[in-house]
Amino acid sequence: MALLVDEVLGHVRRITWDGINIAFSTDNEVDYGSDTKDIAHQDIAPGSLGAGIKKKRVVNRTISATCKAYLKEGAAGIGNLTTFLTAWKNGAEELIRMGNVISGNHYTEFSGVVTSVKEVAKEGDYATVDIKFDGTSDITMGVTT
Repeated sequence: MALLVDEVLGHVRRITWDGINIAFSTDNEVDYGSDTKDIAHQDIAPGSLGAGIKKKRVVNRTISATCKAYLKEGAAGIGNLTTFLTAWKNGAEELIRMGNVISGNHYTEFSGVVTSVKEVAKEGDYATVDIKFDGTSDITMGVTT
């Protein structure tokens, strides 16, 4: 399959945590959400059977990220289950970035805390760890130089 100029392969977009790539990661996701509130209802043309139009206002923005990585026993640094559990236990804010270090690639980053660590060990398969981060700041967007 030929790639188009603007397509981005998944391995180019990785979550880094405090400036370090999460080792052995396979699935990386960032979810940017907004909560809204109805502030008005505008009727459509008189006599029309339509329901009208609701006007909305954004009242809250949310950011969360998840990462799935293979678990490496005794691995130093990011990829070690102890690292994630310690961060979850201490509630320390770290810088989360979705992107990579290749020059010219776009990234988004935000401060966040580890809110969930899930260890998965299925019979006959490699053990993995799922980490969830919740954002505590606004996002910054940029291009890696």
